[in-house]
Amino acid sequence: MPQAVEDEKRKKQIDWKKIVSIVSILISLGILFYFCISKNGLLALLGQLRRFKAAWVVLAVSCMFGDLFLDACLIYLFTKDANPGYRFRFALKVCLAGHFYSAITPFQSGGQPMQIYLMSRQRIDPG
Repeated sequence: MPQAVEDEKRKKQIDWKKIVSIVSILISLGILFYFCISKNGLLALLGQLRRFKAAWVVLAVSCMFGDLFLDACLIYLFTKDANPGYRFRFALKVCLAGHFYSAITPFQSGGQPMQIYLMSRQRIDPG
């Protein structure tokens, strides 16, 4: 078959990946919109903000950043001996990516494989 005919067939085919992506985005936006306008949704949460105690919120955010910092320190300390040129910001990047992928995968199973992948991209031997 000539190249032009094959290109024409590809243009006419439905790109199912794009359709699934668009549908999932629309469903997610619909759920978010429903949460924002529902009776016990975002408006109720915003109404409760006055009752939050600032000290507890600051403590919670501090603990979260402390966890990220200590995780990055562990990665940095364990890898700087194997690679003396390794920087703390590389360890922080690996730490943040690990937390992100743990959050978006079922049973938090994606964080450590992503950390290994990123560290191998940073020329750290995974073995």
